[in-house]
Amino acid sequence: MSKITIRTKEEVLSDIRTLAKEDRKYLNHKKLRKIGYGNLFYAAVKHFDTWNQAILTSGLKPLYKKWSKDKVIEEIKRIYENTRKVPNKGELKRSGEYPLINAAYIYWGSWTNAIKASGFKPYRNDYWTKEDLILELKKIVSEIGHVPSKRELNRLRRYDLVSSGSRIFGGYNNYLIASGFEPVLIPNIWTKDRVKEEIIKLSQKIKRTPTERDMVSFGLGTVKMAAIRQFKSWNAAVKSAGLLPNENCVKDKIWKDWELFVLSVCNYLYPNSKKHFIFPNKSIPDVYEPNAKLVIKVKINASDSTIHKDIANYDSYCEKVEIWHLTGKPIKVRSTKVKFVGPNEIRDLIFNNKTFLNKFDDIKNKLEVNQCET
Repeated sequence: MSKITIRTKEEVLSDIRTLAKEDRKYLNHKKLRKIGYGNLFYAAVKHFDTWNQAILTSGLKPLYKKWSKDKVIEEIKRIYENTRKVPNKGELKRSGEYPLINAAYIYWGSWTNAIKASGFKPYRNDYWTKEDLILELKKIVSEIGHVPSKRELNRLRRYDLVSSGSRIFGGYNNYLIASGFEPVLIPNIWTKDRVKEEIIKLSQKIKRTPTERDMVSFGLGTVKMAAIRQFKSWNAAVKSAGLLPNENCVKDKIWKDWELFVLSVCNYLYPNSKKHFIFPNKSIPDVYEPNAKLVIKVKINASDSTIHKDIANYDSYCEKVEIWHLTGKPIKVRSTKVKFVGPNEIRDLIFNNKTFLNKFDDIKNKLEVNQCET
């Protein structure tokens, strides 16, 4: 099969019907990507919001799997028969078996209950092996951009990693070390004075008061968490360092709303994209789309002084860099890989999605009221 360039709703529907006629398994979007029709999936989501809605509009039935208590048990037993081992929740997550896991929680209340109901004995370590725990922790570090403390991991509702990691490795710090990370909870490693020194040092480097996001962007996420732990809030830490907080930006969290909005749009436009992917040089772009080797960096202002550094960090690992911004005149850059994507272009990308458009307008209105820069 050759790849197709999808442009209209009619073409999307026509190609769905053609592929389904050849084999209904192509209604599974994962199978679709494997045969080179990923662009069909992207266009279907763009025009119809979801892949299943596009299938329904074409007059066909999606490949739904209806769950019940009995079907959850049947699937667990089927996996056991194929692998000769009790299904491991961590392994199932990595293989994309979220529907089964979700159904187990809906119909049985927990994965443990579903395993017991299937006639198996749950793992004493909550299904985690050492290898699974390490892989899951690395995944979280990739997503949030820094090594989490035990407290932060609990705030992320990953109690399973905290309890199982601490038990299996003999302590949370040992869990971090086994995963290849530096411990973040060694007593007194981040005293109040050390935290203030790092905040002042970064402020001198970027010539303004750093935000929480700046700390993460410059690989100082651990210092940010220590600041909040030691001073109870980021603003209090900044004030203690003798700096003036970015009151409006922090109060209204415009930069955070903008970042989360762009991440949502990218997930919609590029289903294969990864947020906060870690490159070999430890730099962390906001979004990385591996198929196109595209990096997307979120900025409020296109004149942000950190953009040159960002471009230098990502240049060796991508083919394209897009700076998504809300305001400001784009700075001059030498790299031909770089493209600034401003408000008008972003609006064109989401014009079919009312939810995105409303959120976009809300963020812009807040920005205009506060006139802040991040």
